[in-house]
Amino acid sequence: MLHEKGIVHRDIKPSNIYYYNDVWVFGDFGLVDYPEKTDLTEKGESVGPKNTIAPEMKRDAINANGKPADVYSLAKTFYFIVGGGFMIKRSISFLFIFMLFLTGCTTYKNVKTEQLTDFKKSVRTEYKEIADLKIQMAPTRVAFNYYLKENTDKEVSEKIFIETRELILTEEFKETTIEKSYFKHYAEGDDQPYPHIIIRFHSNQKDKADYEYMSSYYGTGVEGVNATDRSIDNYQTWYFDDYEKTPVIVTP
Repeated sequence: MLHEKGIVHRDIKPSNIYYYNDVWVFGDFGLVDYPEKTDLTEKGESVGPKNTIAPEMKRDAINANGKPADVYSLAKTFYFIVGGGFMIKRSISFLFIFMLFLTGCTTYKNVKTEQLTDFKKSVRTEYKEIADLKIQMAPTRVAFNYYLKENTDKEVSEKIFIETRELILTEEFKETTIEKSYFKHYAEGDDQPYPHIIIRFHSNQKDKADYEYMSSYYGTGVEGVNATDRSIDNYQTWYFDDYEKTPVIVTP
């Protein structure tokens, strides 16, 4: 949105990203550039922190194109978040932190299929503890957001998770929700990856979830640019995340 308004941040780094009112935002606009602003950077002066600054901003900050430089700095910031520093340390915990960040920056669309409509009616009839259920999608993910009434027993949410997982594992869900609904909005060619599936539980209608379950269509192991290069798990493996400890695999 900043770039659409002609605004360039020029100082994107981990310490300039803040979590405010359940939303991830950029802060510290001390080096920002916009159309009406007079040049404050001297010729030959570099702009931005050394670990995330784009090469062109090091060479000539005045004449460099700030928009792609911002994209470069944001990518280096993601690299930092995933790795826990600028030396990569691959682990599930940092992957979940990265996904949490993306979630906060993402706009969701409601998903409506005949199967999902029937499921919502059925599960809300069976579990009176459910105050609301929103099934939504966004780039890279499909999310089931359950809003539970106060003091709902944890065993109830576990049963709801199991029934939701059974729905997700059906061929009808794959065909209608993912292939016909999700890909219709987000398909970008034959190698468009399948989305992550997230089942979240909220209490007291809070926007921020208390905990979640997450699964990927792709398994761990072989990684590649194209979906055909990856091993397939088909949403069989699930992780539980309470946002406090390292996510753990859910036993069958």
